[in-house]
Amino acid sequence: MYFSSGPAELSEIPEDYEPEEYEYHEHPITRFIVRHMTTDYQENYEKMCAKIALETEKMEWRQKQKMVNYLMQERGDGLYYYIPMTPTEVIDYSPKSDPDQ
Repeated sequence: MYFSSGPAELSEIPEDYEPEEYEYHEHPITRFIVRHMTTDYQENYEKMCAKIALETEKMEWRQKQKMVNYLMQERGDGLYYYIPMTPTEVIDYSPKSDPDQ
């Protein structure tokens, strides 16, 4: 790999040439850091879009799961989360003389 020892110089560029991100920096050390140790804007954008798509998919699955649980409970056609409660008639609310009673 060849590094130029001086600052970047302007020269003629072909019509169809698209410069890399690191080529915009003047200093060779900055070029090296940008080229080998950071990610470019397009890659960061695509990572962000992938994260957004994943979170959107998770949200949709949660909404579907919530709707399924609701419909199962309403229609009584499957297992749903039901905990039988103790009837209030059998609970003794009278004052106690002893906490262990």
